[in-house]
This record gives sequence, structure tokens and C-alpha cells, in this order.
Amino acid sequence: MANYLTVGTTVSLFLAIGLWNIWGTGLGHAEPGDVVQQRLARVPLTLGNWQGQDQPMHEKHVKVAHAEAYLNRSYVEKASGRTVNVLVMYGNPGDLGAHDPKVCYGSAGHELASHYSHKSVPANVPNEFWAAKFVKPGANAFEVLWAWGVGNDWQAPDSPRLAFAGHGMIFKMYIQKPLEDSAVQDASFLPEFLNALRHAIANPQ
Repeated sequence: MANYLTVGTTVSLFLAIGLWNIWGTGLGHAEPGDVVQQRLARVPLTLGNWQGQDQPMHEKHVKVAHAEAYLNRSYVEKASGRTVNVLVMYGNPGDLGAHDPKVCYGSAGHELASHYSHKSVPANVPNEFWAAKFVKPGANAFEVLWAWGVGNDWQAPDSPRLAFAGHGMIFKMYIQKPLEDSAVQDASFLPEFLNALRHAIANPQ
């Protein structure tokens, strides 16, 4: 009887692992990456006083991130020259939920200069981000906001893989902005961008 229980427990464990791999890595129904790419491209380049410019993303970085679609863009406020960089990626939750900016920015020589904190951004729907400051010798310090979502609101869970398990594909967003005048930037850019992004993702045409 003990042997049967052991075998049964082992089989159950492997089934659970298999279900997690299917559930947590996004093998469910999802829109193709090329369709989502077209929607992301419809996010306006001009948002109020901010003018955007698409930035190339190295093919190696796209592969490492396992991004099926992405939007990599810089927005500059015309009057002041302030710049906000946004990166939105589309992929399965197993890959996009695997690490945070400490990995990406750390590999580029930036150091974490603050504890992680939650930050809410007012928009048409509630949005919550993780936030942290990064520094690098000889360069300006900046703040990074990051969150995950399925195209409606943005969330900052402790475990994105668990929070979005069951979703075929999800979005992950990074927002990088200078530390100075952060309140002005939040008020004038982020809500408008988030609303425009949500509209572009939600509407097929």
C-alpha cells in the first residue's frame, strides 16, 4: 500500500508540474503577436505637449525577453526637453513575469538606489506600478516604473506568474523617467499615455 501511495503521489506531482507549465507559461488562447504589434503601433506619437519617437530594439534583446510584440518609444516634452522612455512587451506570463528591472538595469551597470515601492497613476482605470530609483556613475539618476496587465489596467503583484496564471499572453511595461520634476511628468504624461495605450490595445480597428 505504501508503494502505491508513493507512486500516486509522484504521478500527482508530475501532473501538477505539467499543469503549472501549461497554466503559468501561457499556452492558453491568445492573440497572435503580429496582431498585437499593429495595435501597439497605433499608440499616438503626439500626446498633448509630448512628442514620441520609436526606438529600435536589438533582435537579441527581443529574443531574450521572449517578446511576441513590443513598443519601444521615447517621448519628449516640447517646451522643457524632459524625456520619458516607455517599453511595452507582449508575451507569455512565464517569461515576462520572470524578473524585474534590477536584472536588466544591473547588467547595464546601473545600481538600485532605493527600495521597491508601489505607485498609483491616475487614469481612466486604476493603475498600480512598482517603482524604484537607479543610479550609474557618470550618468543621471532615474526612476523606473513597471507593471503587468492584460490590456485594461496595470498591476504590480508580488508574483506576476501566479497573478496572471491562466492568461495565454500578458503585457509588461517599463517607464523610465528622470528624477527631477517627477510630479510634473506624472501629471502631464503618464495618465494620457496609459489611456491611449489602453484604447489602442482594446480596439481591433
